[in-house]
Amino acid sequence: MTESSVESSVDDSSVGDAPAGAASGAASDLYRLVVDAAPDGVIVTGADGTIVLANRRARGLFGYDTADGGLVGRSIDDLLPESLRGVHARHRGRYARHPRARDMGSGLELLGLTADGREIPVEVSLSPVAVDDDPYVVATVRDLTERRAAQAALDATRDRLALTAERERIGRDLHDSVIQRLYGAGLAMQAAIAADPERLRAAVGRAVDEIDDTIAEIRTVIHDLRRDVGEPDRLADRLQQVVDAQAAALGIDVQLHVVGRLASRPSEPVADAVVAVVREGIANAHRHGRATHVTVDLEIDGDDGIRLAVWDDGAGFEPDVALDAPGYGLKNLRARAAEFDGTFEVQSEPGAGATLIWKIPPA
Repeated sequence: MTESSVESSVDDSSVGDAPAGAASGAASDLYRLVVDAAPDGVIVTGADGTIVLANRRARGLFGYDTADGGLVGRSIDDLLPESLRGVHARHRGRYARHPRARDMGSGLELLGLTADGREIPVEVSLSPVAVDDDPYVVATVRDLTERRAAQAALDATRDRLALTAERERIGRDLHDSVIQRLYGAGLAMQAAIAADPERLRAAVGRAVDEIDDTIAEIRTVIHDLRRDVGEPDRLADRLQQVVDAQAAALGIDVQLHVVGRLASRPSEPVADAVVAVVREGIANAHRHGRATHVTVDLEIDGDDGIRLAVWDDGAGFEPDVALDAPGYGLKNLRARAAEFDGTFEVQSEPGAGATLIWKIPPA
């Protein structure tokens, strides 16, 4: 059956919706215009895979855009790379035995072969039709080249954003954990220079332990290691270790109060953030406020989330000026809160100490 006979048969079976008296020739012209205006390629094949109709978009897509519809009479297999033709012939045979409609986007993506030998990614939907008891398949073909390029660009952008976020996280971890511990060890060594030999030995021992722990943290940051989630440390125990180490290294009094439903253990990323905030808060209180006493209050509630407050008796400062000042300290704390959709607030004034309030909602 020829292209014109297919069109004619389809037209005759469909003119029931046309106005009374509409000529079949006008209907045929309308069908041709509609099919040619389709944004996707439309190809109709017979039972043996021979193309009997192809619209303008299909001819242009595969590079057969000639006046006589250069795809008609060719085998559909001519539009596939040679390596896929055998597999496609078997699929076509199975489809002929069990024809069914297959929508665009059903997951089947193929490679098409153009007249000049280029391979292009395409997506195909299929619909079986019968004309005068002869079976045909209507294939709608969509070019995926631009979509693939757009997806590749999107994936590349996501990768760059993920890399940037990871670099920022590592930078914060190095600043909040590693640098603060090294700074504390250095202060302890400095204070021990004028001490008697026994105190000097004790200070050196603590500094060596702190440096060893810091080396372990550097390795953790570099290799992005994670603790065994089956045996996680209790957050209260981790914080107590941090508080004790900071108090000993900096020579100040630090008190820790933990209240709330600790059974609702925070996730590991949240616990890591809380530990880093406490370490940074204590170090800032000593370094910038010259505080002698620091209190850390941690409230954990499964319904209300986490509230962490670090109070010191230091010199205080103007919060607006400090938050806008160069450096990572307070900006890091605010960024860590934002990671969990939380808030960070500073309450302070010159000569009256400072309170850092870090809150995040429940996970």
